[in-house]
Amino acid sequence: MIKVTKELIKELAEDIMLEISDEEAEKVYQTEEKIRNEFLKVTNMNVDGIDPMHYPFDVVNTHLREDENPVTITKEQMMINAPSKDKDYVLIKKVVK
Repeated sequence: MIKVTKELIKELAEDIMLEISDEEAEKVYQTEEKIRNEFLKVTNMNVDGIDPMHYPFDVVNTHLREDENPVTITKEQMMINAPSKDKDYVLIKKVVK
């Protein structure tokens, strides 16, 4: 398992272009530690003799709503509204390094 540190949290935040303070990194670190400890409790549970479950409930919900087709616009309408385009493509600003 990866060891999460405050430095790793700050590095990951920088990778996704997010600025966080040391206090925020500390809060994320503390939250991650709490979550990790809860997972360790579950991982260490004795489940000998318990059958695995494929579905956690006795009855599958059969009363689902009907799917509805959403209202959409045509490609031509979309291209008219696009602020920047090249032939059949909408151009967007680069968001990765």
